[in-house]
Amino acid sequence: MNRIFLLFFVLTIAFSCERQGEFTITGEAEGLDNEMVYLLKYSEGERRPVDSVYMDDGKFRFTGRVDIPQFYHIGFEDRVSTIEVFLENSDIEVRTSRRNLADAKVDGSSVHDEYKQFKMKLINVELDINDVVNDMEYLKRWGHEEEAEKLRVEMHEPLLEKREEFLKDYVKANSSSHVAAFVFYYYMMYNLESDELKEIKNSFHSSLAGSPYLEAVESELEKRERLKPGKELIDFTMEDTEGSLTSLGSFTGEGYLLIDFTASWSESYREVLPGLRRIYSEYSDAGLDILSVSLDHNRDEWLGFIEDERLEWNHVSDFKQWQSPAAENYLVRSIPHWLLISPDGKIFSNRMKTIDELNAELERVIFSKQ
Repeated sequence: MNRIFLLFFVLTIAFSCERQGEFTITGEAEGLDNEMVYLLKYSEGERRPVDSVYMDDGKFRFTGRVDIPQFYHIGFEDRVSTIEVFLENSDIEVRTSRRNLADAKVDGSSVHDEYKQFKMKLINVELDINDVVNDMEYLKRWGHEEEAEKLRVEMHEPLLEKREEFLKDYVKANSSSHVAAFVFYYYMMYNLESDELKEIKNSFHSSLAGSPYLEAVESELEKRERLKPGKELIDFTMEDTEGSLTSLGSFTGEGYLLIDFTASWSESYREVLPGLRRIYSEYSDAGLDILSVSLDHNRDEWLGFIEDERLEWNHVSDFKQWQSPAAENYLVRSIPHWLLISPDGKIFSNRMKTIDELNAELERVIFSKQ
């Protein structure tokens, strides 16, 4: 009898130790039943499913293991809203309802509690930004462009700077935190210059070595290094308007080449088109060529856009939208996105964010060569 009890005790302890290295998510969604529930891992800007289960009477359960705490979503079949969960190896309870899935109660993860506290502070910072943005959109809608621009300069930009300082202060004050590493990656990586990005990354504690978020920042820095002025082009091959495959390299070697990332569905690109036409008209005789690289997905819509807008320069596309390798290699995160290539086929400049900055750069470069 004592041996049986001892064996039971040993097995209980072993099972308990094994469970300590796993997570369990026990969830309940009031008003939902018999739907697929997905555990989504946030990686490279996308939510990717890593597990799925069917609900049973509004209840669901996930089990697994994470090497270090990471940011996940819980998604529901045919529903846009998701539940944010900062996952660690612990017993986590999730309670939500059909009326407001995203407003869920998550218990059992101290790392998620830390993330929730950060998110509440960020929301308070962003409330004023959202109010100003709404006011700007209202003014634009009624034709008050000057007032909207004044509001942008006097209120919107200072509030964005306040938000950036809040994020920096949070990350620097929590250099041993997995949440801070995620905040650094998710909210700050694309907005900081390389020197500052590297400085903050190196300030994190060594205990966070192996964090996928800090590794993503390191990868970003490496990609930026490859796109510095004087670096060789990363070649690609796409389809031109005639249906023939053509490479980026075939457009280089003569004058300056402007690589112009675009898409027919982009309203922001349509806004810069008048300025881009003026640039082409003014500088094409001086040796400037333009290659528009479209992030479209539909060939007919792409060709129709080119014809309707009477765009006379060269165009290519692989119809992969944001998944285009060219967009990834050239760090295209918004449209328009420009790179200026020198006659020797190397990157000359990639810092132009507005049509005015682009025009000023071309005027400086081309006129200085005449």
